[in-house]
Amino acid sequence: MIIIENVTKKRKNLVLEIDHLEISQGLVTMIVGKKSSGKSTILKLISGAIEFDAGVIKIDDMSIDKYKKYHGIFYAPDKAVGKQNMTVFKNIDLFEDMIPSFDSRKLERALKLADIPPHLKLEALSKEQQKRYMLELFKLTNDAMLLIDGSMSCMDEENKLNAKQLIQTHLINESNYVVMASNNAEDIEMFGDHLIYLKNNEVFFEGTALEMQERYQMWQGKEEELPKLGVVGIRRNKETLEALIDTYVFDLAPVERLELNDLLNMLERGSR
Repeated sequence: MIIIENVTKKRKNLVLEIDHLEISQGLVTMIVGKKSSGKSTILKLISGAIEFDAGVIKIDDMSIDKYKKYHGIFYAPDKAVGKQNMTVFKNIDLFEDMIPSFDSRKLERALKLADIPPHLKLEALSKEQQKRYMLELFKLTNDAMLLIDGSMSCMDEENKLNAKQLIQTHLINESNYVVMASNNAEDIEMFGDHLIYLKNNEVFFEGTALEMQERYQMWQGKEEELPKLGVVGIRRNKETLEALIDTYVFDLAPVERLELNDLLNMLERGSR
C-alpha cells in the first residue's frame, strides 16, 4: 500500500494538498483531473523525482528510497527519457554505460519489433513511439512499480492492447503497482480499476468509474430551479442550464447518468 499523509507540494501555480490517500497494489490506479490539477506531481512525488514540502509518503511501510532500492520504481513520463538531441541508438549506448547488466542488444531488438527507428533522435519520435520506447525500457527492468504519466490516446488500438497486456502481466504479482496519470476517458475505461479524481488541488473523489458515474449526474432546468445543494459543475445553454449534481448530497432532483467523457468535462467546470 502507498500511503500519502498530510503531504503538501508547491510548484509554480500549483499548491497540492493531500490529507490522506491510499493506493493499493495489484490494481491499475488512475490519477485523474484537468490540466495542472496535480496528476503528474503525485507520480513524481511517489517516484522520488521531486520532494514534498511537508508530510509523509510510505510504500509498503518503507520510505521511497528504501522501496526503490529493494523493489524498484519505473517512472515513464510523457516524453521519452534520455538525451533528446541524440539518436535512439546513442541513447541505448548511454544506458549501457550507466546501468549495470543493461542488455542493450535486447532493447535494440525490442525497439526494432516496436517499429522505432534507431537512427532517429528522441525529439523526432512521435508521441506514440515515445510511449512505446518507455514501455520497452520498462520490460528490461524488474521494477515492482510502474508509473505512467500522460494519456495512451496517442497509441493505435494494437499498441494499446499490447500495453494493456504488459500491465496485466505485471500485475499477476499482486504486490506490484501500476499508477497512471490521465484525464482521458478511454484510458480510464480501458486500463483503470480504481480512480482518484483531483479537483481544486486536492482529492475530490475515490472509487471506480462506475461509482463516479452513479454519484455525479446531470440535472437540467431553469436557473431559478437550480438545486441549492450538491452542485459541482454548471454549463449554461441558451434556454436551459445544466448542472452536475452530487446525488450523495442532494438526491431529490431528477437527474440522468452521463457517459464518462461528458462527466469528466462537467467536473472541470466550477460550481457557479
